[in-house]
Amino acid sequence: MKPLDTWINEYISPIGFWMYHGHGAEMDKENGPASWFIISEKNNYLITKWKEECDIYWLDEEIKYADNYFWMDNLFKKLYYGDINFKDLWDRVPYVYCELDGQSHTLSHHKMENNTLYIKKMFLNNPPFVLKLWNSWNYIFPDINTDKCIKSNGYFAIQISKRIHKK
Repeated sequence: MKPLDTWINEYISPIGFWMYHGHGAEMDKENGPASWFIISEKNNYLITKWKEECDIYWLDEEIKYADNYFWMDNLFKKLYYGDINFKDLWDRVPYVYCELDGQSHTLSHHKMENNTLYIKKMFLNNPPFVLKLWNSWNYIFPDINTDKCIKSNGYFAIQISKRIHKK
């Protein structure tokens, strides 16, 4: 929703890594990951250790497919509670909770297909860095030219994003 160069340096600078905070691996919102949008400098300790755990996970010959949708978050949790350096670094990542209204998961709570003036005003005045859309978009709106689509929260967010990127 906002061009990376307008915000990412401030958020990545403390430790060279940033992602939203969430409830990944059923962790509390202050410590849990929201692992769907990650930014990292090359060779950053957090991403390196996490990737190593992912490699170990997939090298297990017993595993043919992910045993849990949140398998990556579970590996994050293992590192957070088992590696003091990992925990210390993650605790210094600038905190932005993905579930707050006006943040990345807003359309999860207020629905992409709804027409919510409150959400539209929020996106217009202070759009989130990134907005998570769901793969159900094409099922909800098989034709984006319908009135329902054009008036929807999701369509509005996309249009706002396009406007911001043109500046």
